[in-house]
Amino acid sequence: MKTNGYGRALPPILRAGETAESWPERRAELMTLLREQVYGFSPEETPVVTVESEEEKPCFAGKANLGRVVLRVQFGEKSFFFPVRYAFPKAKRPAPVFVVLNFRPDVPDLYLPAEEILDGGFGFAQICYTDVVNDRYHGDFSDGLGKAYYEGRARRPDEWGKIGMWAYAASRAIDWLYTREEADRAHIMVIGHSRLGKTALYAGMSDERIWATFVNDSGAGGASIARHKETGETIHDIAKNGLWDWFADNYRRWENREAEMPFDMHFAVAMIAPRLVCVGSAEEDAWAEPEGECLSCRAASEVWELLGRRGLEMPDRAAVSGESFLTGSVGYQMRSGTHFLSRTDWQKYMEFARIHINEET
Repeated sequence: MKTNGYGRALPPILRAGETAESWPERRAELMTLLREQVYGFSPEETPVVTVESEEEKPCFAGKANLGRVVLRVQFGEKSFFFPVRYAFPKAKRPAPVFVVLNFRPDVPDLYLPAEEILDGGFGFAQICYTDVVNDRYHGDFSDGLGKAYYEGRARRPDEWGKIGMWAYAASRAIDWLYTREEADRAHIMVIGHSRLGKTALYAGMSDERIWATFVNDSGAGGASIARHKETGETIHDIAKNGLWDWFADNYRRWENREAEMPFDMHFAVAMIAPRLVCVGSAEEDAWAEPEGECLSCRAASEVWELLGRRGLEMPDRAAVSGESFLTGSVGYQMRSGTHFLSRTDWQKYMEFARIHINEET
């Protein structure tokens, strides 16, 4: 165990003598561990994505067309459908695109300030998570991708849950974005809040086409360190409230045993290296435990540094409200207020993206 600056003993990500050359082997080992114990294993079949229907209409005072496409995803002999709502700014070059995991299909939405995103030079492709599989808890896989995959059978302890399914849909939306000339393939991002922040983190871990991952107020099973929590969501809370179907069944084995886990969530953040990740917290969001979210970024940064990149660039102390640290490949920002994906968050995430796009040019 390694003790960090906040006094929490964390399992080490890196082995003794780890090098940049040995990291891919270590990463594969840790990805297997996290899938087995937290997220579950997804189908191995290569999916085929086709467009079932598509429509567009002028919107946002002529700045963009608002579109809706229905995607059919075939994996093996199974298939499911889900819609994606999207817009790209009218521009002479392809735009960086946010894949937005959201709670509602509306455009704009409380969590999707669509015109501000377009004015910032970004496109978006929004997925309403319940269009993929329901969020009714207690192991209900009776519709959408859950029904197509499980076909009414019980799932094995290491098979994927709903977070894996929602993340899988984000990757299938990226398959479709790769066919659109308006989308900048080199700068595709994923963003989510709360349980969908947990999902965005897993999507960023799993799909290496994702250039930047934005994880907002994600809490337990997201970016927050699980060990020695004094406040906030725990694995026990996830289990007792029936939320365990978000994860692999194996995850419940660690209920009230977090200190025994051979991993913690800084492992998940580190799986994104050497690509970009930015985690956001809210000062009054004790359930998501901002200290644990920031700590995860700090503890994971050693992997970026091993790979010759800059990790989290912030002073060796806890963050305070209104601060943002966006210059490293690992970003972190803390705003005032409660559990929400606000316009302040969006502005910080777009700023993070611009900083790193500008560094490439």
